[in-house]
Amino acid sequence: MVKKEIPRKNYYIVSIILIATLLIVITFVHFYKEFIKNEILMTDTIKEIKEVDLENFIIENPDIIIYLSNGTSKNFEKKFVNLIKENGLSKEIYYFNRYNKKVNQIFKPYLNNNESLLEIDNIILFENGKIKHILYQNKYNINENDVRYFLNSNEIIK
Repeated sequence: MVKKEIPRKNYYIVSIILIATLLIVITFVHFYKEFIKNEILMTDTIKEIKEVDLENFIIENPDIIIYLSNGTSKNFEKKFVNLIKENGLSKEIYYFNRYNKKVNQIFKPYLNNNESLLEIDNIILFENGKIKHILYQNKYNINENDVRYFLNSNEIIK
């Protein structure tokens, strides 16, 4: 019986493939944990409204503030959580996860005639079951200063 020798090159190739696969898996696990942690950060601080509950929720709570987000603004959300806690707003602001949702269609019944919602992180102020103010009408990255100004100008915080 002849013994075949496997070239060293094959061992190196298999080793590189295994290391690359391991690095990819570790990266995906890290991003998944960060996504879940961020999701928990918001829902631990403020209550989440699900799309199926939105209509009834607004009927029962006509004067509310909704924070629309897809969970990618981690730095902002940490600051936003602090702002909510500092001003005791955890019972006035609600979280709506807009990931893979058409928010303009979902919130259409509450919009005024010429208004629309962009597919961005945003804050909506409801009054008497209708949208009174929307933080952003143009594409901007949400930031703490804009939110503070929005809440101050609408007399939510002083």
